[in-house]
Amino acid sequence: MTDSPETIARLVTAYREHEPSIALLPDSEKALRAFASIASVAVITDGPRASQSRKVAALELRRWASPIVLTDELGPQAMKPSPVSFEFVQRHYGLDGTGCAYVGDNPRKDFVSPRALGWRTIRIRRPLGLHSDVPSDQDVDQEIEDLTQLMSALAVQPHS
Repeated sequence: MTDSPETIARLVTAYREHEPSIALLPDSEKALRAFASIASVAVITDGPRASQSRKVAALELRRWASPIVLTDELGPQAMKPSPVSFEFVQRHYGLDGTGCAYVGDNPRKDFVSPRALGWRTIRIRRPLGLHSDVPSDQDVDQEIEDLTQLMSALAVQPHS
């Protein structure tokens, strides 16, 4: 196989258009189930619309979250770290930033805008995560290693 522009284009298309075989980590599903029963949950995801839509479907995120914001659908100006998608979520729920919290994993782009809007910011920093070696900046309020710690990080009491 060569690295011709045609080969590269075919590989990128295959990557972006495949049906992913992925599942939520157990702590993620547990956290989504818990939060969806007591709070509004939204998802903000970057990347090409087609591949992100397939990931959302494969992970069955619509069971727990609405809206699901694919930044690509809002235009190139909405890609993280832009505030556009975070402002969209605030308008959707009729909240200002003090009523919102954001959980992400990439300190290079995830936290600057929600923090500037007054959101609480929590970084999931899994020991073997993609961005685990990247230090957090001042726009991260708190770090957790797994999402089972999220309830206590937000000082939320689950329903009995």
